[in-house]
Amino acid sequence: MDIQITEVILQLLQTYGDGIRLNLDRFEEQLNDAAPHLMNECYMMMQGMRLGIYDLMIFDDQKDFTPFFNQLINDRHFSIEEALFVLGSFDYIISKMDYYFEAPDVQQLLTHAKEKQDITALSALALAYYKGYGVPQDYQLAYQLMMLLHDQHVYAFDGYIGKMYQEGIGVEQDESLAIYYYTNHPTSLGSYLMGLIYMQGNILGKDYDEAIAHFEDSLEPESYYYQGLLYEYKKCYADAFMSYEKGIKKFDKKCYYRAALLLIKGKGVIKDLKNAKHYLKCAYYLRNKEATYELGVMKINQSQYDKGIYYLKEASYLGNKDASLLLAKYYETGKYVERNLQLSSVYYRKALELKL
Repeated sequence: MDIQITEVILQLLQTYGDGIRLNLDRFEEQLNDAAPHLMNECYMMMQGMRLGIYDLMIFDDQKDFTPFFNQLINDRHFSIEEALFVLGSFDYIISKMDYYFEAPDVQQLLTHAKEKQDITALSALALAYYKGYGVPQDYQLAYQLMMLLHDQHVYAFDGYIGKMYQEGIGVEQDESLAIYYYTNHPTSLGSYLMGLIYMQGNILGKDYDEAIAHFEDSLEPESYYYQGLLYEYKKCYADAFMSYEKGIKKFDKKCYYRAALLLIKGKGVIKDLKNAKHYLKCAYYLRNKEATYELGVMKINQSQYDKGIYYLKEASYLGNKDASLLLAKYYETGKYVERNLQLSSVYYRKALELKL
């Protein structure tokens, strides 16, 4: 499955306007005409759109793939990799389209929520103003609403309050207050951010055990990734793998990648190249450039040169510098590909433009 189907879809949406999606039959016809070499990918994209998943993801500010993943698995009998391919592609397209909608009568709703001390409405509005979701982003107003909730013993937003103090957004920067709000009434976000503080050592001293403890108290997908990295640093590879497995359940692409590396090396888990390849492919469908590069190297090492070059090109497309350098070398020497100095120069230039 080729993730570059997303570029075809984006081109169609830019050419005909986003409204073409309202006529799915016409959209499918245009998509098939535009990508006759990607018929399987076209079919899967359209299946996801016909289920309404694309439209629902536009309005899903939580970025939780779980219900959509289950729908593709259950209603369309997609494999895990196929479901992730569709969701990763939709997520990328939506990010590039930069959708924006404005909630109607929001000022009236805000006034009413404050007058009635409506906790549910105030919570929704606080998060909306923080994220700029349905309303113009306004950190100061978000802070005011979150503090109003805090004063009413609603502590669900203390992690956001702490983050605003730590970064100085919507309020004057105060790192000591940030730590207070992270720790006084711990939330998933607050525990994650405290884990980063102890891991990075910029505010408090570095303490990897404290960082791990805070990450363990968080449900943020990134918490499992950093927890796993710290376990790897401590050479507790079995614990690292278990952390990554938890992140995989939340579709964290970096957790897929790191778990695959442990499976390849047999660290903390029985060596399993088949499952490692599966995890790398899942990470590729979620557009992880490091995993895509690793897939390319794996295929080259298995003498599957065409597939190896394919994944290296995909990794380069996603912005992996090592993949661009390797392709440049191969085209320069004619190893695994037909020698082409012009293409070699293209990949060398791309590598120079990319950051590690």
